[in-house]
Amino acid sequence: MPARRRWRILTVMVVIAAALAYLSVPYVRAASLFVRVARVGGHVEEFAARHARAVTVLPPHMVPVRGGMVPAQFYRPDGRVSRSALLIPGIHSMGINEPRLTALARDLAGSGVMVMTLALPDLQRLERGAAAWPRDAIPGERLEKRPVRRANQV
Repeated sequence: MPARRRWRILTVMVVIAAALAYLSVPYVRAASLFVRVARVGGHVEEFAARHARAVTVLPPHMVPVRGGMVPAQFYRPDGRVSRSALLIPGIHSMGINEPRLTALARDLAGSGVMVMTLALPDLQRLERGAAAWPRDAIPGERLEKRPVRRANQV
């Protein structure tokens, strides 16, 4: 094989390797987020934690919405922000301060995503228990009121 052809093959292989490395960066970043969120431990999590960005948690503030003022908080990664995400807490008494929500917001921000947590007013005022449901919405009572149908009736 001539030397010139070897250099061409080597150059093509180096260009392909560089292109694959460049294209794989977002996938490696996503994998590191999964490793941090799953808390797998070991060398893999140490590596992912070392390469996560530092996160600045801005103080909570109130945001005006149609139903009044609701609390919100920003998690800002150091460096360039690639995307933004809005996280809304579920039905939890701690709202935007719920530990799992704040941990997820920190992990996302460590991956370069600007995160805003926002409490929804409807979920904040949600009542629990049988008193919160209308009388006809309780499943057991609705079944009792239904007429019984036989298999051959239409």
